[in-house]
Amino acid sequence: MSVPSSDVRSSGLRSLVRSWRRAAKDRIDWLGYEVDYLRSRSVETRSSDLKSICLALGPYRNLTTLTAGILFLHPTCQVLNHGAGRILPIGQANFLRGYSERRFDNFVRLAIYLSQGGRRGRYGGSITLAHAFEHDVIRRLYRERYGESLVKPHIESLFWKESLLIANFIREHGVDLADLLSRNDRLRFLMPIRNPLDCAVSNHKTGHSKYFSGLGEGSREEILDRILDEIAWFLDLRAEHPDRFFCFFEDEFDEQVLRDLASFLRIEPDAAWIRDALESYQLKKSYDHAPAFVDHYQRSLDARLGAHPTVRARLTGFALRG
Repeated sequence: MSVPSSDVRSSGLRSLVRSWRRAAKDRIDWLGYEVDYLRSRSVETRSSDLKSICLALGPYRNLTTLTAGILFLHPTCQVLNHGAGRILPIGQANFLRGYSERRFDNFVRLAIYLSQGGRRGRYGGSITLAHAFEHDVIRRLYRERYGESLVKPHIESLFWKESLLIANFIREHGVDLADLLSRNDRLRFLMPIRNPLDCAVSNHKTGHSKYFSGLGEGSREEILDRILDEIAWFLDLRAEHPDRFFCFFEDEFDEQVLRDLASFLRIEPDAAWIRDALESYQLKKSYDHAPAFVDHYQRSLDARLGAHPTVRARLTGFALRG
């Protein structure tokens, strides 16, 4: 059955209008990013003023938001939540491609500027807009110490919470991390390690699995495999650069971990911060996992973490609870 030519023309016109609208929106968004970048030039803090700049790596739904919220409780730590789409397209601030001190400095000032506002979700901005600050304890403790202020008066460490998108960018663009780290001694990378079984279920339930390159929706087993791939990749990098990569397990979060984290970021292990962080670290109940899913996890651990037997043994403990 032939389609009337008028319908074809109408369909083509609608497609063209949609293309124009997308192009117009992209142009408006780009102009907004440029305006943010230009406004960030007024930020007085420079990268040379900071002791560390730390980027999260690893999957989403992996305690990164809780970790970021706890870091923001520190008196000299500033946190940017998401915002990769507003930073990476700005060539003058994307230090991951074509590193220079100027680009790195531009990134720091842009990140601090964006961390003062924004909105929830991928658009990004202040970590106070993230779901971690729906947590009564974190919200109360932050307000008791800092009121409504969104920027610390003296910043010594900047943490960017955009984990998987940054990991994807590094791999897809062949970023030479060894060279990058050799050129900047303040740069660090952090990954919390949540129970991978719970992390996989959470990614599946929330749709965050779409951020794994080439995976799409994915089954729970496929998501779990990709989570373990992310952990293995991070551990490989940590083996090469042990002083520049830091991870901790969800069930080993204590005062010593906080002191180690402070040392890693070159910030003071502030006693009030440690007290507040321990009070804030409250995890949701683990999911129940079917025996077949746990069996898959154990096989995947053997296949993917063979080069890291200590961590593999540590992660096996989560299977025993599954």
